[in-house]
Amino acid sequence: MSKKIFIAALMVSVAAALVQAHDGWIDKRDGELTFFYGHGAKIDPYKPEYIREARAFDSKGNSIPVEIVRHKDYAAITPNGDPVIVTSALLQRLLGQDT
Repeated sequence: MSKKIFIAALMVSVAAALVQAHDGWIDKRDGELTFFYGHGAKIDPYKPEYIREARAFDSKGNSIPVEIVRHKDYAAITPNGDPVIVTSALLQRLLGQDT
């Protein structure tokens, strides 16, 4: 009996991981550093309200001020300088509908 429970729990864990197997990244598009997410051939811009924070750093590790630009259908950042690395805090939501 415990072997069946273990296998069932393992299958649920794997299925849950696959449901959330989407990648998020920042890419330069039309002169902006734009937030994207997707998996495989399906790529979508990140919803503007899901971007919580963004930071940028130069080659010496100094913080560079950034502005989060929330467009109608996507969000981008505008750094004040030449960043080497950009980090972000994003709100992730499971697929579904709020009731």
